[in-house]
Amino acid sequence: KGVHFPQIGRVVSNAQLTHHGLSWHGVHRTETPANTHAMWRDIAATDSPRIVITSEYLHSSIAASNGPAFFKEIARILTPHDVRIVFYLRRQSQWLQSAYAQWVKVNLLSKPFPDFVRDFNKNPVDQVFLFAGIFGAENMIVRPYERGQFDGGNIQRDFCAAIGIDWDDAFVLPEGNPNPRLTGDALELKRQMNSLAESPDELRAIQRDLQAYSDHVNQDSRSTFVAHAMLDPAEAQRIETENAPKYARIARDLLGRVDGVLFRDPLPEALSGSAASQAPVSTDQVQLYMLMQMHQRLERLRRRIGKLNN
Repeated sequence: KGVHFPQIGRVVSNAQLTHHGLSWHGVHRTETPANTHAMWRDIAATDSPRIVITSEYLHSSIAASNGPAFFKEIARILTPHDVRIVFYLRRQSQWLQSAYAQWVKVNLLSKPFPDFVRDFNKNPVDQVFLFAGIFGAENMIVRPYERGQFDGGNIQRDFCAAIGIDWDDAFVLPEGNPNPRLTGDALELKRQMNSLAESPDELRAIQRDLQAYSDHVNQDSRSTFVAHAMLDPAEAQRIETENAPKYARIARDLLGRVDGVLFRDPLPEALSGSAASQAPVSTDQVQLYMLMQMHQRLERLRRRIGKLNN
């Protein structure tokens, strides 16, 4: 299709192909920004007519204190190229919950959710404006993360449309959701256990059991579009009200929507203030499941040892 996906800066993470090494941020950060700039210069020298760079670390890095300066240099390096920024954006109240669930699941975040919301200060909505200020508002392709707004109803077709590729039914897509979520009680137990481990690897087997439990008790655990319900309704309303003018500005200035509507789906009922429960999450059921898994493994091990002794 005439599109180049560079090996430069590429990282194989969670079976996904991403360019985290180009972000100069997080665990994939090089020793100095000059090292990362060198990789970008190699990409700029590529003669492919269309190049795709993808990494969630890019939006995180622009929010760092040195992020704008870093990306101004990247923009300078890419000056000969026609650069477009594709930015998928959720409602902020939903993004906070999704990010928290992801970081508790795969990392060692042990902070309770209310503390996470209170302390978090890197709003993706604001990052859209940072990118627009550096690369130009006319070069921003903002895609609201709603099924009804996706081309063809799925994100794969939508991304192809965003970068100007005609969809081909021969494209091979992953089956199901490669990033399933944990149920609320499994997530809470993982959060508590994170404080006891020194690395995520120590909890890998536990993570597998927690995911198996979540899949067993909730058939929506692998759904791509999930409405989280961790936020207090009043807090969700406060976050959405605070971001409403920014949503409208993005819709009007970057998407050309005169009505100023960015997200067309209403807030989930559980987050709109009409219904919600903020009772403490009980982990009794998931703990019983984990104990049963341990018991079954011990029994299998006992039988194998018995066979070996015989």
